[in-house]
Order: sequence, then structure tokens, then C-alpha cells
Amino acid sequence: MAYNIIITDGEIRDIINIATGAYRPITALMGLEDFDSVVRTMRLTNGSIWSMPIALSVAKDAWEHAQLYDSIVLQDASLNVVGTIEAPEYYTYNLFELCDSIFGTQDMGHPGVCQMFENDGYFIGGAVRLDLTFSTKIHAYHYTPDEVKQEKKKRGWNTMVAFQTRNIPHRSHEFLQKEALKIVDGLLVQPVLGKKKQGDFSDDLIIQTYEALFEHYHDKQRAMLSVLPIQMRYAGPREALHHALVRRNFGCTHMIIGRDHAGVGNYYGPFDAQNIFDRFDQKDLGIEILKFGNAHYCSECGDIVFSDNHEHTQDDAYSVSGTKLREMVQTGQNLPEYIVRPEISDIIKKFKNPLV
Repeated sequence: MAYNIIITDGEIRDIINIATGAYRPITALMGLEDFDSVVRTMRLTNGSIWSMPIALSVAKDAWEHAQLYDSIVLQDASLNVVGTIEAPEYYTYNLFELCDSIFGTQDMGHPGVCQMFENDGYFIGGAVRLDLTFSTKIHAYHYTPDEVKQEKKKRGWNTMVAFQTRNIPHRSHEFLQKEALKIVDGLLVQPVLGKKKQGDFSDDLIIQTYEALFEHYHDKQRAMLSVLPIQMRYAGPREALHHALVRRNFGCTHMIIGRDHAGVGNYYGPFDAQNIFDRFDQKDLGIEILKFGNAHYCSECGDIVFSDNHEHTQDDAYSVSGTKLREMVQTGQNLPEYIVRPEISDIIKKFKNPLV
């Protein structure tokens, strides 16, 4: 007999990424040995670099009851069957140690810590056999690693840079993408689709605005749009490493890691997400990190420029960032062209609920 457990949208997306190969070398939800190794060393027990523990976090009563059954049937919030774990592994983990290692804090004000403490450290691992009725494709722009690599080969790209975003495209991000294209053959823009913290941009708005950017401002022969179904954990440096390892599986040779990647509030330094990569050999990582600095709009140049060593004095009024953009949208301010392109501004104005 099987015990039914309803899992979160984020856990479903982890299972999808395991199934499609986005989480290689992981092929199953982690058991205790790999889970503990990742938390303590950022490596699996086989030595492979991996920075985020991936397992089901469940309530104590479900964890205890499930052990009375032979297998577990995983369901979404609508009770649709996602898959089955035939040989589950049950274990507990100290959440304070876990949060210290993954998020660098035990502060419940951190959204990742808050979510982790929704359950009391009861975890389940094991291989998931997907139900025949369950589809791993969550969006028209959702392509598997193999599909992206096939497209990369078709386009004749030897090198490809990944750009991850949870924001609509502002001018600084467009600038970084085009700077990266001076180094590599092709660009893979991957907006993150999944649960985000309150005040982030909605998935639909991100997609529509990136469609506009690609239509009007990107060379579509050198750029590809492909979403990634993944829950933001806001783990800063650890999550930046996780994102890079995932993009390696998509055939990316490079990844842009900018200021405060996967950060939230003031929990991380502005370039902590770049500095974590210094702890690993690039050959071991299998992907090269493009550590871009801050960029801003220069009124004298009439364009976005890198802030470091620029010949003109920087005016803070012309700084461009996702945080500033979200604040302006939230308060209903007009978005000047030095922050976003007019086509994108028009989409935002017409959008009923731009923020989650």
C-alpha cells in the first residue's frame, strides 16, 4: 500500500529538474548521506560539487505515518498524482545547522529560513517514478537541457553564456547580456518560474517583457529565451553556485553572476555570490563565471556603462537595479527610458498585477 503526501510547488519543480537532467548528477531526492555532505562541504558523497540539499520536507505526522506504508504517492495541491517513491529514506536534520550553512543565518526574517521552519526538520529522500499523466513541461518556453544543447549545436555556437533573472529586463541587465555576447557565441536567458517572495515580479510579466526585449533589442540568432522551473531560495552565494551548476547541464560554457545574485535584504555582501566561485577549481566547476560589476546610466554618454573606472562622475539618480525597479513599479512611478525600454514600460503599465 502507498501513503499519499501533498508536496509543494517548489518540490515539484525540483522533481522536474531531476527528471529532465537539469540537476545532474543528482538522479533522486537526496538521502541523508548526500544531504549532510552537501550541507557541510558543498559536495556530494562522490565528490561532485553541489551546493543545495534537495529532498522532501514534510510535517512530522506525515513523516511518521508514511513509514507504515511500502511507498509514497506524491500529489500536487489539486491532488493530481506527480509520482511515486518506491523505496523512501526517512531522516531528520537540525534546522539551525542547516540554515546556518545554506543561508548563513537563522533569522526568521529571511524567506528561505522561514520556509525551512514550516516543517520541523523531517525529510524524505528516494528516486521518484513519475506518473504517466504528469507532464514535466510547465511552459511553452520550458526546454530540457538536451533540447537546449541541441539548439545550441544547430546554431553553431561553441560557447554559450547563461543569464538568470527573476526581474523584468532593465537596461543594466540588457547591457550585461550584450557585454557577455562580446565574449561568447550565444546567450541563454533563463527567467526563473516558480514561487518567489512578496514584491517580486510575476512570472507572466517577466515572460512578456522579455519577449519584447528579444523582439526589439536582441539579435535572435545569437540569443535564446528558455525558462527554468525552480523555486527561489534566496540563499545568495550557495544558490549562485547551484544556478551555475544547473546551467552547466544546459550546455552553457559561461554564466553571468552580477551583484547580489539570489540575495535578499542585507543578508549577503554585494559580491559574495561571485566570491564563492573562488573556492573551486574552474575545471571542477565545468563552467566559467563572468563576474560583472555594477553598471549605471551615464547621462554624458547617453548609455549604460560599467561603474568602475568610468571617465564621468556617477550620478546616483541614474543607478539602475532590480530593487529600484520593483520599488518604482510598486509605487506607480513612471519608468524613464534609462531604466527600461519604452516597449517594456508600456507592457508594465497595462499589466494588472505586476508584482506577486
